[in-house]
Amino acid sequence: MMQIITNAMLWVDIFFLLSGFLCAYSVLREVKQTSVRKYAGNILWKIIHRYIRLTPSLMAMIGFSIILEVMSSGPHWYQYIDLSQQSCHKKWWINILYVTNIPSVYTSLTEICLVHTWYLSADMQMFIVSPIFIILLTCNDIRKQYLGIAINIVVILASWTIIAINLVNNHAIGINVVIIYSTYFWFLGYSYHNFGSVLYGTIHRTVWSICWSYILYACASGRGGIINRILSWSALVPLSRLSFQIYLFHFVLVLAIKAALRQPLYFNSLTMVMLYFSITVLSLFVSFLAYVMFEIPIAKIENIIKKK
Repeated sequence: MMQIITNAMLWVDIFFLLSGFLCAYSVLREVKQTSVRKYAGNILWKIIHRYIRLTPSLMAMIGFSIILEVMSSGPHWYQYIDLSQQSCHKKWWINILYVTNIPSVYTSLTEICLVHTWYLSADMQMFIVSPIFIILLTCNDIRKQYLGIAINIVVILASWTIIAINLVNNHAIGINVVIIYSTYFWFLGYSYHNFGSVLYGTIHRTVWSICWSYILYACASGRGGIINRILSWSALVPLSRLSFQIYLFHFVLVLAIKAALRQPLYFNSLTMVMLYFSITVLSLFVSFLAYVMFEIPIAKIENIIKKK
């Protein structure tokens, strides 16, 4: 169980995979229904649409984190306020420009307003450049299709090379059912070989994403079995609509609850389970309010503008 928790960062790759899958699917479907030229002419509008859809909720979350400064107190509350004043008060514009994952725009991590928003920046940047990697795959010319495949392969190999170089320089090890538990012996404190750690750190995220890609393909092609039935369960639809707001607001709530503690928590399984479910319920409640107050109205307004 601890391996799943200690490798939690790896699950972020699934969100990148889903985002990329939906982006590629929508591009391929639109190009098939219209043409490459017509899709290319609408790229700027699609970027604007994504910015309008994401940014109001992001700004609401930043405002919520600032309002929280006067809503509680505690021995560590000043740390929350100091961090917020150094980041969200001064560097909020980094978030709405979606550049929080670019080190050159800040001098230290304390200047990043709510560090979990790095994912949004990376997702937005990849969405902007995604047509370069997708449009060639839609062409009827087989040479252009091969060129598109080659570009994607080169980008993957380049990312492997960069990661490998960084791991060799820093002597770092990667973290990841087969991939997650392959670090089990390192987790127990056994020594590791540099080659094994570099190989794992270089390819484990790609292999992880490929395995989840097959699950997506299996579900879409009717081979998903019980996994497809679970993922297609209608009760998950409301949660899927709240997922973006949960991602935004849960981190703020975790920071605020931690800062408001007036005594140490006794670390055991029961305490952690109770804390987990309490934060989950609170996150769902706040996310529902944000969804109703910001996400739905913005979507309605945008639809009205598009019709006119």
